Amino acid sequence: MSESRTARRTVAASLLAATALLAAACTTGGATSKADTGAGDTTPVTITFWHGLSSPHEIASVDAVLAAFHKKYPYITVKAVAAQTDDKVNQAIRGGTAPDVASSFNAANVGGWCSSGAFQDLTRTSRPTTST
Repeated sequence: MSESRTARRTVAASLLAATALLAAACTTGGATSKADTGAGDTTPVTITFWHGLSSPHEIASVDAVLAAFHKKYPYITVKAVAAQTDDKVNQAIRGGTAPDVASSFNAANVGGWCSSGAFQDLTRTSRPTTST
C-alpha cells in the first residue's frame, strides 16, 4: 500500500474517532429528562481537542470535520491542538491540565488513561438508557 494511501486511512480513522468522541460528548442520556442532562442547553462552550496529526493536509482534514461539527452545533467550539504526543497528554494529566478530548495512536496508553480515571467513560451519555 502506498504511503499516501496509508496516511489518508490514518487521517480518516483519526477523524472518525474524534468525531465519535465529540458526538458522544454532545448526546443526551436517552430516557432521562432534559433537566437532568442539559439537553437543549445551547449555552456556548469551548472544548479543547488534542490530536497527534501534524502535516498540513491532516490538520486541514481535522479542521474540515470540526467546521462541519460547529455548523451542526454552533454553540460548541472545538479548539483543536495539533501535534500532541501521548507524552504531552500524560504530562497534562499529571499536571491537572488535560484537554477535554484527546486522541492517541497507542491503544495501551488509552487503556491506561481510562483505567486510571484520567479519561471518563462517556457510555452513559452516548447511548440511550431505558427506565424500568
